[in-house]
Amino acid sequence: MINKGMAAIFSTFLIVIVSMFSAASMAEDEMTIKPGRYEILSSTRTSIDNALSKKTTERCIQGNTITPESLLPDRKNCVIKNLKRKGNSSSFDMECNTPGGQSLKGHMEYNTKETSFKYKFNMKGPYEDGVLEIDASGSAVRVGDC
Repeated sequence: MINKGMAAIFSTFLIVIVSMFSAASMAEDEMTIKPGRYEILSSTRTSIDNALSKKTTERCIQGNTITPESLLPDRKNCVIKNLKRKGNSSSFDMECNTPGGQSLKGHMEYNTKETSFKYKFNMKGPYEDGVLEIDASGSAVRVGDC
């Protein structure tokens, strides 16, 4: 079983992924997407049990921008490093400190189109006598208005 600190960061991260869009003014590191109702397909695997978990959700996205900071699982305890952007694709490394004082390091890649987005990330950190690794990916497509 994942300890409470890692579980909290992981759960928060997945919630952030499906609610990462917010209305804001355009800045250089923001990418746009058309507001509407999106079907989001996500897959997650952890090194704890190696079982693949798949989930489909629908979410109304009302804002039209995404920033790297909006993808962080915990803005207070995580930092972005090595941010790179090319066209509608971005990637960055991140490091997050759990409430228990452990450090999870990860890499995020995402891209947007007018009516879709994709993401994938990997995080690793100490867990009991070994290392916890979390791999997740997802894609979303606009299926209508909110």
